Formats: sequence, structure tokens, C-alpha cells
Amino acid sequence: MKFTVSATALSGALAIVSRALSSKPSSPILDGVLIEAEDGALRLTCADDMLTITTSVSATIVEPGRGVAPGKLFGEFVKKSDGGMLNVTTAGTQFKLACAGSRMALAGRDADLFPAFAPIADIGQIAFPESVLRDMLAKALPAVAANDMREVLTGCYIETGGYTTNVVGLDGYRLNRATCQTGGADKASVLIPGRLAAELAHMLDPKSDAICTLNFDKQRVHVAVGGADIYSPLVAGEYVDYRKIMPVEFATRVVVNVESLRRATDRASVIAKDGGGNLLKFTVADGTLTISSNAEIGDVHEEVEAVQTGGDLTISFNVKYIIDALRLIQGETAEMAFASDIKPCIITSTDEPGFLALILPVRTKA
Repeated sequence: MKFTVSATALSGALAIVSRALSSKPSSPILDGVLIEAEDGALRLTCADDMLTITTSVSATIVEPGRGVAPGKLFGEFVKKSDGGMLNVTTAGTQFKLACAGSRMALAGRDADLFPAFAPIADIGQIAFPESVLRDMLAKALPAVAANDMREVLTGCYIETGGYTTNVVGLDGYRLNRATCQTGGADKASVLIPGRLAAELAHMLDPKSDAICTLNFDKQRVHVAVGGADIYSPLVAGEYVDYRKIMPVEFATRVVVNVESLRRATDRASVIAKDGGGNLLKFTVADGTLTISSNAEIGDVHEEVEAVQTGGDLTISFNVKYIIDALRLIQGETAEMAFASDIKPCIITSTDEPGFLALILPVRTKA
């Protein structure tokens, strides 16, 4: 294999595919980047047990071929070169790199050892504008479980049908649901790994209206984004029927200024996180939302003006879940709806109907 390529362009392509490189690969071949040179382009591929990412970059191909270069070292050399054109040749599995006055030789691996993957049957398809999908994933992700014995909770659930699409994260203690209106899509659902959802939230363009399509069969999903193709296995199992845990009747509602509530919660969290068991107590009474926490080191008391509907209430929450939800609320005011002091609270924006956070309370001694 022999080719010449822009070092800058190659570095950008490597930055994309290297997101699939694992720090602890299950196989030595997976710490490398597969390079395939043919038809005026380099096709680059990195993979681990969860993600496979591929992309292409234009190049002058002198001799077509395939090889696996050590991903980290190859990427570092290309990134730290002074730009210009990079000349790469291989002799057996060895890579020889030359850029301006710089030279490097790297021991590679046999490309035939790199895992191949079959095309996806495209049984289902869900499509979004990039900016919309990025925003929805970013709102659902905080509630996706990082690790859980129930594997389905480590996934991000996407469902569409009719004129509504939902993206849901649920970790057993809280739920985030982002909703958007669609143009009459067919009914479909897919449970993608949280890792894939996080990578998409990073790679999708927040200002682009270009359509991003998720094609999937019963086991895998393929997403084309930003000139790259991402492949991932789906999370196995049936997702939780999350609608069954959402209260439909509420005894108490309060509408508050989002920024005032954010600031009060942040201040109160100082005590809650430092000896307060990470708990905040919320008391609704007489048109005021009081936030408090007690610890050996001290206590804190915050009052936020509220428009109250229904009876008085006292309830406790994990401070992290409240703060995470408030950071995702857009608009000036939010509503907190309570069914009781032992049932989930639902937080929504009065200005943005597309987001909902559900948080389970923490039972405390009276």
C-alpha cells in the first residue's frame, strides 16, 4: 500500500473514528485503525465491542491495499505533524510515514484479522434533523443508567409514531423524556446503547437541519452523521413501559421562576452534598417553595416564590437529580407537579412542552 494524503484532512478523519478506540481492547487488533486505500480515497475504521466508526478521506493512491496501524501512535504522529502532505507506504505489516522532514516507522497488524461486519437489513428507520436529535439525546442522557443489572436501563429509548417522537432515559430513580413533533412517521422504536447516544450527542451539528437517519434491524443500528458511519449493537430486551410509572393526577402543583429555583437549589446543595446525605427537602406552603437541608456541619434554608395550586406538601429528593433536571429546563418558568410525598414528582417547562423530568422522592424519617 502506498498513498499521499493531506495530514490535516487525515487528522480530522482519525479524530472521528478514534472515538471507537478502547483504552482496554478485548483483542490486540482493536487498538488499531484499519486503513483501506483504493479509488482515490482512504477508508478508516476503528472498532471496539460496542461501536464501529468508519469515514473516508480523499487521497492519492499509488498502490491500493489494506493495513492496520496502531491507532494512538499513528494518530499522534499525524496530529503533531506540521501539516502538508503525508506519504505512507507499507512493507508487510510495517507502516512508514513521512511528512516534510519527519519520519516514523510503526509496526502494524494484518488487516485480515480486523473484524468484519455484515450490512444491516434496515428493518426499521427513524429520521431527525441533526439539531433536533442532538438536543433530544442531550436531554435524555442524564437519566440513562451507566451500569445496571437491568441492561435495558443502560439504553436510550427512541420511539416514533404518528406525529410524535420521544427519546427517553430511565435509570430507576428518575426519567427524562424529550418530545418533538414529526410529520406523520410510521410507528417504530429502537433501544440504542447509552454510549452510542453520547457519541451522537457529541458528533451531531447543533445548527444543522440535515437529516440524520437511524437504520436498524433486530440486533444492530447504523447511523450516518458528519461524513461518518457508526454501527452498534442494540441493547437487548424490552424497554420498561415508562408510562405506567407516570402519575396522571396531582394533589399539588407549583409554578416557579426557573433561574430563582436553580440558584436556590445550587446554594442549598452545598450543605446537602457535604454531610446532608445528598438530600434536599422541599416544602410547599402558603405560596412559597422552601428548600432546606440539615447536616452536622450546618443547615440551609431557601425560599422561592411560587404560584401554588392544591394542598401543602413536604417531600425530599436527591439533590443531583433536581439540579440535573433544572439545568435542562428551558424558558423562564417551570412547573413541579406532586401526586403525594411518596410518589414521583414531574418537572416541566411552562414554555417548552417538549421536555419532562420525573424524579422519585427519597423517604426520610419524620
